[in-house]
Amino acid sequence: MSGLLAHKIPGRVRLKLPSLKGSRSLADQVIGRLSAFPAIKKVRINPAAGSLELLYDAALMQESAALVIAELKAIFGGYDFSELERHFLGIVEEILVTPYGIKLAQNFASFNRGIRQNLNGVDLAFLVPASLFSLGFYRLITAKPIPAPRWFDLWWYGFSIFMIVNRPSSLPLKDNSENKPFK
Repeated sequence: MSGLLAHKIPGRVRLKLPSLKGSRSLADQVIGRLSAFPAIKKVRINPAAGSLELLYDAALMQESAALVIAELKAIFGGYDFSELERHFLGIVEEILVTPYGIKLAQNFASFNRGIRQNLNGVDLAFLVPASLFSLGFYRLITAKPIPAPRWFDLWWYGFSIFMIVNRPSSLPLKDNSENKPFK
């Protein structure tokens, strides 16, 4: 089944979810679980219509879109939320299709290729989240005050970054080895 994206603008989406129809207990559960995300400002549900409306902070949603989608999938297992995910991440993709964004992405791809070659296939898509997770583990075990976010914040950042950088890209980036730094 597809979660019908009935309405979307930056900062607000409305979904039609037939499984919400007439179920006040499910509606209360959804409100409780989705309201826990800092990116989501307000959750409104109309059980009579089977609709879910999310008011969200677009800047924060870019960072936590994968987690919100995972939560929606956990609650409504049989629905496809790929259109909603594309909407949440669309702002990032719009930025990347500018000439500066494409050049920046190509330079990072070239940098990542160099890392992958030197580390036998391990690249930034693994190293960045693994580093954040390791720092979180260090904070959890030692409980030493270091100037960094709390251990569970680091774990969420690491998981979120891992999910974002390992999703299939919809942007065709040329593999251009002779890229020079942008001037």
